[in-house]
Amino acid sequence: MGRVKQLRENTELSTIDRGSTSVGIVIVHHLHPLSDALNIARAAEKKAKGAGRNALAVTVNKRSGGEYTTAGHWNVIDGQLEKLIEHIDTIPSGTAYELQNMLQRLSFSIGDSALQDAIQAEARRILQRKLNVSEEKIRKKTEEKAVQAYLDLLTMVGIPLPKLPEITVFSPTVALIEGKQPSERIEQLISMLLVARIFADAQKLARAKEQKNDSLDHRTS
Repeated sequence: MGRVKQLRENTELSTIDRGSTSVGIVIVHHLHPLSDALNIARAAEKKAKGAGRNALAVTVNKRSGGEYTTAGHWNVIDGQLEKLIEHIDTIPSGTAYELQNMLQRLSFSIGDSALQDAIQAEARRILQRKLNVSEEKIRKKTEEKAVQAYLDLLTMVGIPLPKLPEITVFSPTVALIEGKQPSERIEQLISMLLVARIFADAQKLARAKEQKNDSLDHRTS
């Protein structure tokens, strides 16, 4: 996410006198055909512009895992992704796919308010189970990483938070995902989780490489 931050700062400086800029970022396999990667990048830029002024879209195209995109406004989506990266080791890798399967089962009538309520309830149940968070743990161990991740995920998709103790260490610091319906916000969260995991894995590889280089430097000095 460091590069994304730098890109945002450069974009803000370059648009002071020229209005707004929307950016599309694409992550593809290093053997992916360049011409196709450029087409994916153009599509990502178009999705960013579709998200509004000063927006960012990130598309991940995996050779074996399909393609997914997340998009939103600068200073919102990057903060949301950073929060997910912070929680990524706590959130089981299968969470996004379970949410996706749930939406595929239930999203047959987007305008049905009762169905949207059911989608929220099912999303809450999935997140509780995947994070192993019980109602008792929420009340008594709010400071635990799993509980903090659970509450942040609920906040992001606009699902009402459970009743918390009067003295609690939780204070929402993440923005609500854009979307009129719960199903739309959950669908966006799914893509965000998948993108965040890619960024988190890249950060781990970069840190490991830095540590290896530091170790070699110490040996040769």
